[in-house]
Amino acid sequence: MASFIKNAGKKVSDVRSFLRESASGNSLKYSGEKNAKHQLFIPYKVSQITAEDGSQVEVKNVYAYSANVHEWKTTDNKFHCAVCLEGIFDTDDEGNQINDGTCPFCNRVNDAWDIHNYRLELAESECTLDPGKDRDEYMKSVVRELHKEKKASAPKPYMYLLVAQLKTTDGVNPVIGQDGLPEFELKIMKNSSSRSDKINETFTNSGIDMEGGILAISYPNLDDRMVIASQCTFAALAANNQRAITSKYPQLINKIQEEAAKFDWEGISKSFPEWKGMSTEQAKKETDSLFRQWDEFKLASEKDPSARYLEYVVTTPSTRPSLGAEAPAIGAPSVNALPNIGNMPAPSIGQGSAPQVNVAPQVNVAPQTNPQVAPQVNVAPQATPQVNVAPQVNVAPQVNVAPSFDPNEAFQNTGSTLNLG
Repeated sequence: MASFIKNAGKKVSDVRSFLRESASGNSLKYSGEKNAKHQLFIPYKVSQITAEDGSQVEVKNVYAYSANVHEWKTTDNKFHCAVCLEGIFDTDDEGNQINDGTCPFCNRVNDAWDIHNYRLELAESECTLDPGKDRDEYMKSVVRELHKEKKASAPKPYMYLLVAQLKTTDGVNPVIGQDGLPEFELKIMKNSSSRSDKINETFTNSGIDMEGGILAISYPNLDDRMVIASQCTFAALAANNQRAITSKYPQLINKIQEEAAKFDWEGISKSFPEWKGMSTEQAKKETDSLFRQWDEFKLASEKDPSARYLEYVVTTPSTRPSLGAEAPAIGAPSVNALPNIGNMPAPSIGQGSAPQVNVAPQVNVAPQTNPQVAPQVNVAPQATPQVNVAPQVNVAPQVNVAPSFDPNEAFQNTGSTLNLG
């Protein structure tokens, strides 16, 4: 029992330290905090390079990695990401190839744009707003939504920078450890190219070296994490600046430098899922699954130009969209039915039973019913004579029956496949 406790447990000598670690999840990922101020010391390593004149010169370099990352959303609205596999060659211990240098995500970017453009054209054709500001604003909202739902995009460059986050009680006063020095945690800060440029510009304009400097960050008092990250402000401090925690504790820098030199980057995959890696075969299966219905649509459209791409059809698009709401799902035009119709049989209306038909909303049917039929049932004007309603039919109230809509017939003559999603 004692050996298990020794191997599985971790001694606690400071309750407050335990609570702080539990709250943060002890993750390597650096994160901003609502209404907080952070001081990040940027550790560095010294290396020798050969100058143009042949002399050896010492230079400081940060600890960082960079990678191009693919980001996408699945139809269940879940976010996914993976490091681009382009140019990566890898084999397992037995010599079997894991990555062959190609990237299935890169190979699908053009298809993703084709879907985007297809849906945008449908949205433009379905929108009946008059040309002007309202229509322009509505179409902008559609474009934003289509961008969010893209199945594949060109990879984005990110830099993963090692920083030492100095612990404080109030953003200013440090938390002192048992060795008499301020406590810190080594964290990995993920920065886009634009954010990296902003940080670099902050140090350059201040005349301070980033390597061995302090990045002071102030976060707004907001709840949205995305907004917090985008609206934070940066300031560069020299390590000996009186406002910097390191100015009062010179030995702290040495301690951070020693820990940074021993830092193990292998744990990055636990905090950043894109670093978990993916074989070329796995990536191919993922992209084939993402674009399955689009591939089926393209094959069907070769035989039948009227074939429709129905993956994103959720409800019948509104002809007069509400500009205050999110853009509606952009589907195929003239589809007056809910998406999960499948192979539903044609509606059968018999005596003494309500029709068990899932029919599209917003179908107004003119009241040309038999007087004995429930008055709240709307029957289509010029409804097809093939629907014979018996005079003694008890029809469920508030059922809107689509005029002459037979799902089997509707898709029978198209030559396309009705995808269930």
